[in-house]
Amino acid sequence: MKNSINEIQEVLNNYFLALHEGNTKSLQSVFIANPFIMGDKKGTLYHKSFKDYLEDVRKRTSPKAQQQQFSMQTHTISVTKNIATATVQVPLYEYNYYDVLHLVHFGGSWKIASKVFTHV
Repeated sequence: MKNSINEIQEVLNNYFLALHEGNTKSLQSVFIANPFIMGDKKGTLYHKSFKDYLEDVRKRTSPKAQQQQFSMQTHTISVTKNIATATVQVPLYEYNYYDVLHLVHFGGSWKIASKVFTHV
């Protein structure tokens, strides 16, 4: 289990870095092919295809380019056999997002299968 947590944390670190840099190729690499993406964005339901989500990331100026401090962090990771849940804090732009990520272990690696988020 400890090895799984370390592997998941590596996926999360790659997720954080991809978001911070606006790197859609790296972001795509940490998700399964068609993940579920949903959340609260400015009080409005955000539910888009993964393709549209990646396009949103691609179009915006990255936090790194805006010289925003990198302060994303993992709060919890829970593993049951080949599934896991991670709760992470993702400060981006003027928002303080909290993501609940569900991951699956398939084909020898962990991937994010769903992302549900809100901001506080």
